[in-house]
Amino acid sequence: MEMIDTAGTVEPRNGYDLRITAVSRQTIIMKSDLENLDILARYVIATALWNKCTECARQALLSAQVPLISEAAQLSQATETAQSTTATVRLN
Repeated sequence: MEMIDTAGTVEPRNGYDLRITAVSRQTIIMKSDLENLDILARYVIATALWNKCTECARQALLSAQVPLISEAAQLSQATETAQSTTATVRLN
């Protein structure tokens, strides 16, 4: 399993797929970046790297056929919305 740091990058452990490490170091994650990743890697993106995803990548994660991924993406989206709402309320 990999370790996720607070800077939004993923460091591999036990030789886990280096593609997810490379994707996590990108400034933005596009839909095309998801295409060759396995379920676990897409889950990591849907949970820990959601804020780096473009709208197209987010839609791909939200509409994934694998419930683990789509549900994780829905939770990330809801969390982001809640945080945004909280920030707006605090500003007012």
